[in-house]
Amino acid sequence: MPGPIFAVLLFLYSFASASYAERTGSTPYGFEVDSTTLLGFYAVCIVGLFGFAAGTLAGQRARLRVLSWTPLQLHLPERILTKRFVGWGLVIGVALLPFYWKSFNPSSASSYGETARSLRLAAAADPGTGVASVLLHDAPCAIVLGIATLLIVRGPFLLLRIVGLLTFGAYVATNTLSGWRGVVVGAVVIPLIFYHYRVRRLRFLVLATVALSVYLFMNILSVARNSNSPAEMWKLIENQVSSEGMATFELDRTSELLVGTNLMRYMGGLRDHEVDYTYGRNLLTELLMFFPRIVYPNRPMTESEQFVSMFYPSVHESGGGFGFFFLLEGYSAFGMPGVALTTFAYGWLSHTIYRWFRMHMNHDVVALAYGGVFYFLALTSVRGGLIGSIKMCVQSALPYVLVLLLLRVRTPGRPRTSNGRPGQMGHATAAAAAKRLGKTNGRQVPHVGRACSVTAARYSGCPPHD
Repeated sequence: MPGPIFAVLLFLYSFASASYAERTGSTPYGFEVDSTTLLGFYAVCIVGLFGFAAGTLAGQRARLRVLSWTPLQLHLPERILTKRFVGWGLVIGVALLPFYWKSFNPSSASSYGETARSLRLAAAADPGTGVASVLLHDAPCAIVLGIATLLIVRGPFLLLRIVGLLTFGAYVATNTLSGWRGVVVGAVVIPLIFYHYRVRRLRFLVLATVALSVYLFMNILSVARNSNSPAEMWKLIENQVSSEGMATFELDRTSELLVGTNLMRYMGGLRDHEVDYTYGRNLLTELLMFFPRIVYPNRPMTESEQFVSMFYPSVHESGGGFGFFFLLEGYSAFGMPGVALTTFAYGWLSHTIYRWFRMHMNHDVVALAYGGVFYFLALTSVRGGLIGSIKMCVQSALPYVLVLLLLRVRTPGRPRTSNGRPGQMGHATAAAAAKRLGKTNGRQVPHVGRACSVTAARYSGCPPHD
C-alpha cells in the first residue's frame, strides 16, 4: 500500500527539515526561521498527516464503478498477454534504440553536475523537449526494464536470466555514474514490486533492509555525483566521511529531506508580505501541466518553478531548481484548510489507484506498470505536489498503455482455448451461450452483460463477477 509509506516519508521529511531549522536557525539557503514560523510549520505538518489519513480511510470505503473496469486486453490468457507484451515491447525497444541506448551504456555517462542545469535550460527553451523525452526515451526505457524484469524472474533458461540481469545492471550502472539518484531507485522498485505481488511477499526485514540501503545510497550519491569516474566518486565519498564522520548520514544533513524548509521560506514570505495566498489559482495552474508545452507554448510555470523564480531568481535563471514540498501546494492556496483539502484528496486518490491495481494484479503487465506508478505515488510525491504526482503516475503508466493498445484482441465466432484451439469461449460468445442455455432449459438468464454470468463462467473459464 502506498499510503503508509507516503505517511512515513512525509513525517521524515518534516522532521528532518524542522530539525535542521532548530539546529541552525535558518533554511539551507540562509533564510532566518523564527520560533513562530517553526511552530506554524509543525502545525501544518500535523494537519497534513491527519488529512492524508482521513483521505486514505475514505478511499478504503468508497464504492466506485471504475474499480471494476478492466481493459479488454486484460481478458487475454495470462501467458498470451505476457508474450505479446514482450513481443511488442521488443519491437518498440529496437525501433527507438537510437534515442535511449546511452542510458544503458556506462561508458557514455556524464556527471550530474555537468548535465543537470543544461538539461533544464534546454527543456525550457524547446517546447517539444518534454514530449520527445517521454515518448522516445522514458517510455522505451520503462518497457525494456519491464522485459528485463520478466527475464530475470520468469526466464525459462539461465541464459535469458543473465541477459535480463545484464540489461538491468547496465541501466542502473549508467545512471549511478551519471548521478541520477531517483532514476536508479525508480528502476530498482520495478522488480521489487513485481516480485512482491507476483512471486512472493517480501518480509518486513527485507523491506527494512531495502529502505536503509536506499537511504544510504541517496546520501552517498549526493556527494559523489559531481564526477562520473568511479575512482573520483569513491574519493569524494572518502573525503566526506573522513571530514564529517557518521554525521554525513544524519537526517538533518540529508539534502534530499530538507525540502520542507521551502514551506518555512514561504511562510516567512507571507509574514514579510512578499507573497500572498493564491486562493486556488496555483491549483488551476498546476492542472495545465497535463498540456505539453508543444501544445500550449505559453503554459504558466509550475508552482515549483514559480517558487524558485520568486525567492531565488538567480538560481532559476541559471537553470537550477529546488525540490518542492507536498504541503506547500495546499498551504499557498488556502493556508491550513488548503493543506487539509489537498492531503485528503491525495489520500483518497492514491488509495483508489492502489485498489484498482490490486484488483488486477493477477497479470504480470499490471504488476510491472504498478512498479512505475508506485514510485511516483509513494516515494517521490513528498517532494512534489498533488497534481504533479498524479501527472507523473499517468506518465509512468503510459508505456504499458501504449503497448496494450497495440495488442489486437479478437473475439472469435467459435470458442477457442488459450492456444487457439476449439474449447474456450470469449466473453461475448460465453454470454450468448449462456442465453441459449437458459432458453433451452426453459428459462431466461436474468442478466448477461459484458461480464460473464455464473452459468457462462462454467463454460468459458472466466471468473464470475459480483
